[in-house]
Amino acid sequence: MRPHGLYRSFGLLHRAATRSFLETGAGRRFVQTTTTSPPRVPDFAFAFDIDGVLLRSSKPIPGAAESLALLKEQGIPFILLTNGGGKHETERVAEISEKLQLPLDPSVIVQSHSPFAELVRGPDEQSSLENKCVLVVGGDGDRCRQVAERYGTCVHQNNTDKAQF
Repeated sequence: MRPHGLYRSFGLLHRAATRSFLETGAGRRFVQTTTTSPPRVPDFAFAFDIDGVLLRSSKPIPGAAESLALLKEQGIPFILLTNGGGKHETERVAEISEKLQLPLDPSVIVQSHSPFAELVRGPDEQSSLENKCVLVVGGDGDRCRQVAERYGTCVHQNNTDKAQF
């Protein structure tokens, strides 16, 4: 066989293998194309627990940062979950970003009190808790009060406040 024919055979083999690989769905990945159409949003996403999956005792678990970086690079959506609280999402994401050495957006963090922010906004002005008084019970010192105030509520927390509430 001539070298020219050999190269052509390898080319055909490569195209056939690539086509077969893509048609079977093996190695499913979201790949952005260079066409003028808007980028496709993948039909899947990831949700990671922060404690024990990304961080252990505040130290990154090997491969955690690289995994999130790959997802960001490929445009694959993900969220980070924790049952922890007492910090606003911007504080929590800054802390995690520093530990993982990876810039993250506060919108990817879901904490135990994150749904409260949506409740404060409410579906309409009448059911919104914005600028309304809320009794906050628990937390470390004044941290929960500060978070609730950043969400837009008027917070009552100490014993005198509770008696007036």
